[in-house]
Amino acid sequence: MSLSFENVIRLKNKRYKISDITEKLMYLDVEILVNFFNSNSLTIPRTERTKIFKLPLESKIKMELSEKGKIGDDFIQSLKWFKDFSDYQAFKVYKTYLDEKLKTKFFKTFYLMVINLLNDQKKNEALILDLLSLISKKSKELPDFTEFNEKIEEILKDEDDHIDGLSLDEIRPMLYNCSTLNEIRELGKKYSVSVPRRLKKGELLENIFHELKIKKQLVEKVMIDLAKKSALMLQRFAIDNKLKVSMELKKEEIIEYILKYSPKTMSFYKPPSKEAYTLDKEQSYSETQPENKKKSILSKKKKNIKEEKETKKSLKAKGKTKKQRGVISNLIYLFFNLIWRLIKFGTVLLLIILILLFVYLIFNYFYQVPELKELNDSINSFKINGTGTIDFFNQVLNNLGI
Repeated sequence: MSLSFENVIRLKNKRYKISDITEKLMYLDVEILVNFFNSNSLTIPRTERTKIFKLPLESKIKMELSEKGKIGDDFIQSLKWFKDFSDYQAFKVYKTYLDEKLKTKFFKTFYLMVINLLNDQKKNEALILDLLSLISKKSKELPDFTEFNEKIEEILKDEDDHIDGLSLDEIRPMLYNCSTLNEIRELGKKYSVSVPRRLKKGELLENIFHELKIKKQLVEKVMIDLAKKSALMLQRFAIDNKLKVSMELKKEEIIEYILKYSPKTMSFYKPPSKEAYTLDKEQSYSETQPENKKKSILSKKKKNIKEEKETKKSLKAKGKTKKQRGVISNLIYLFFNLIWRLIKFGTVLLLIILILLFVYLIFNYFYQVPELKELNDSINSFKINGTGTIDFFNQVLNNLGI
C-alpha cells in the first residue's frame, strides 16, 4: 500500500504522521542522504524522480499549451510531449518553472517517495528510524535544487536497456524533437560522453564504410584507398559519392554518438531505424485541455446546443408560413404554366392545321376543280404583251367568276 501525506505510520510503538516526517526530512543534507543509501545498498528508480518532476507541472503545461500552443516557440511546442520526456528533459523543464512553492513541493514529494521505498524493504522500520535519526535540528534551509539532483545521480537506477528513464527507441525522438543541441551535449556529459564538434578521421572513415556497406559498394580495395586519405579528402569523397556523411555532426549524429559511446548504453546499443526520430502526434498534449478549460468548453457546447434548438424552432415557425405562402404561389404558377402550355400547344396545332389545309387546297383545287384547272392552264399559256400585271389579274378574276 502506497503511503500519502495524510497517513500515519507506527515505528517502535510510536505513531508518526507522514507529512510531519517529510517536513523534517526535506532539510536533510544531500550527502548524508547519498551515504545512507549507499551504506544500505539501496537505489532509487530513476522513473520515480521523473514522476516528481512531471506531476506538479502537468496542469500548468496543459494550460500554457492551450493559451500559447499556436505560438512558434520551440520550447512551447516541445512541451506537447512533456509527459513522455526523459528524466533530464523533465528536470530542465521543472527548473524553468521553479519557484519557492515548486521547490518545497519537490522535496516533500521526493521524501514521500523515499519513505514509500523504505517501507517496502524487509527491515522497513529500522531503515526509516535510521534515516530519521540523521535529521539535524540546526538545518532549516532547503538544499540547492540543482546541486541536490546532481548529487543523487549516483543512487538513481535505470531499468535494463534504458538510459535517462527511457529505452533507446523512446529517447531518440524525444531528444531529436524536444531538445536543443546544447541540451543533448549536456546529457552526453551526464552519461560520460564528451561529444566532439567534429568527427575525427577514424570516426569519419567508419561512417563512410557504413554508408558504402548499405549501398553494397564496400570492397577491400576501396577500404585500403580511403584509409590512406586525409579527413578533408574523405569529406570530398563522401560529397562526390553522395554519402550521408559529414565531419560536422548533425543533431541525430550527436544523439547516436552519445548512445553508442556511453558506458551505460554501449552493451545494448543498436543503430536507429528509418523512423527512429519521428514522434507520434496522437501521444502529445496538443488535443488535451486542462480541467477548467474543459468546463468552459462544455458550457460553450451546452450554450451552442440551446442556440441551435432555438434556431430550429424559429426555422420551423418560418417554415410553416413559407409553406402556406408556397401553396398559393405554386397554384398560381401551375395555373399560368398550364395556360402557357395550352397556348403553345394551340399555336402548334393551328400551324399544323393550316399547313394541312394549304396542302389539301393545292392538290384538291388545282387538280380536281375544273374552274381552277382552266385557270391553271390559262396562267401557263398567258403571256404579258405589254398590257401590265393589272390586266393579268383582271383576267384571272374573270376566269374565277368574280
